[in-house]
Amino acid sequence: MNSRSINVKEACFPDFSASDKEGSGNEVDYTGLLMNVPLEVRVQIGKTKRTMREVLKFAQGSIIKLDKQAGAPVEIIANDQTVARGDVIVIDEHFGVRITEIITTDKHQEKPKDKEEITEETPAAEEESPEAEETEENTEETEE
Repeated sequence: MNSRSINVKEACFPDFSASDKEGSGNEVDYTGLLMNVPLEVRVQIGKTKRTMREVLKFAQGSIIKLDKQAGAPVEIIANDQTVARGDVIVIDEHFGVRITEIITTDKHQEKPKDKEEITEETPAAEEESPEAEETEENTEETEE
């Protein structure tokens, strides 16, 4: 039998904890790295729901009615997140979108909450009165 010796070493990783960054004051700006990250950007004119039977009947020239009215702003979506709205324009036989509104959401601009804040809020959110549960049950029965 051939016996081989295997040299195993423990992996060493740099410490990326938030406490070190806050204390040292040497924050690194990674904005330049992010500028070259590719994103899927699409424009959604509208949407609709159809059954499989209806979809299989589609043919060249079929017209699909969408949930938006003509002239309504279209949504510009980057990586499944609506980032802007705009108007459809035509430039030299090509479609384009003129951006009319940039969508800003609070969750993009806020810093993440500390773990302590989250655990403090969780018990309060779980507490419900029996009346609230009865109201939810009645609502479900009404919807059916």
